[in-house]
Amino acid sequence: MRRTPLSWAARYGHEGTVKLLLESRKVDVNSKDRDGGTPLWWATRYGHEGVVQALLGTGKVQADSKDQDGLTPLSQAVKNRHNVVAELLRDHISKDRSRSILGRLIKSTIG
Repeated sequence: MRRTPLSWAARYGHEGTVKLLLESRKVDVNSKDRDGGTPLWWATRYGHEGVVQALLGTGKVQADSKDQDGLTPLSQAVKNRHNVVAELLRDHISKDRSRSILGRLIKSTIG
């Protein structure tokens, strides 16, 4: 699959365009290009903090999605020394896991 307009905007840090596309609700925030890169993966690779925040803010992003080489957005942030972006992703992933664990606990308790 080719890169989408959302991926291009994320890759080049065009925060306003990313927000506009997200507001349209006609984009797949988890779309992958032929190399497995998602819009979040591209924004993270190049350290576009505002774009990363906008994408994470949708609540629909798969933050641990891997490209074809097995790299996640978090591994890209660490590799490229984008520390603030890495922190954003770590916090987001941590909250997601906490919600998932809590959900399973409630389900097992209630039955």
